[in-house]
Amino acid sequence: MSAFKLRLCFVMIFILSVIIVKCEALTCNEVNNGVTNPKGCTTSHYCYGYIEGEGNNAKVYAGCTNNAGFCNGKVANCQLCRDYNNCNV
Repeated sequence: MSAFKLRLCFVMIFILSVIIVKCEALTCNEVNNGVTNPKGCTTSHYCYGYIEGEGNNAKVYAGCTNNAGFCNGKVANCQLCRDYNNCNV
């Protein structure tokens, strides 16, 4: 394995670990209180972490969705970080 591929691999692992940690830090209470998601969640919705932006500008937000492929009406850059199930207001 070349040094470049090895370095790229480590970078990808680091990025994924940062995303997972950020998403773990998001709670349904934060979402419901509008701290990370001003729209709030409604009963029977799920709370998800989703990403906006790329590279150094990427930010992880908590969002509400009815299904795994939809985050606050945005399909693009929607990545499931953790399914909190039944996030009630």
